Amino acid sequence: MSFSDLDPERLRASRSGEKWREFADDVLPAWVADMDFAVADPIQRSLLRMLKDSDLGYPVSPQPSHLPTVFAERARSKWSWEVDPELVCVITDVVQGLYIGVETLCEPGDGVLIQTPVYPPFLRIPPHTKRRSVICPLTDDSQIDFDALRAAIDDRTRVFLLCNPQNPTGRAFGFDELQRLAEIAIEHDLIV
Repeated sequence: MSFSDLDPERLRASRSGEKWREFADDVLPAWVADMDFAVADPIQRSLLRMLKDSDLGYPVSPQPSHLPTVFAERARSKWSWEVDPELVCVITDVVQGLYIGVETLCEPGDGVLIQTPVYPPFLRIPPHTKRRSVICPLTDDSQIDFDALRAAIDDRTRVFLLCNPQNPTGRAFGFDELQRLAEIAIEHDLIV
């Protein structure tokens, strides 16, 4: 399936989610991550089996036993990382992971560096976790102002929440930009 296969009329008529019902028909909504494409066959089969068996309870552990091992194997083969599968924590969404990371990797009062504009939940994490927001806006054309970024970091800035590809601009930072960000992170001992 490709973008040309998507029919906005059908999506508006058949969707229960707010994405296709919130705005007028002349708006193509791209503000929320509802899936417009058909659900893949293996996922449909699994869900149908679960429905047929009325298997809709909360799992004892949301961590599938094979996923941490698969991740550890991929990390070893792709990046030469040695990851203990026992230390892999499976989470259900990226925002949950950001909260866990911030609470685990820095202390209340520490700074959390965020480039704006950004996906709104990023901005709620520091105040909800009693950390400080260290805001460094992108330029008007969605570029990184490396001088402003360096100037924003203080001696209690510990974590950098990097959004890449950048949301809401959709811009993916290039290798050279990411390398410069990595150099700044190393220079200031930031966890990205």
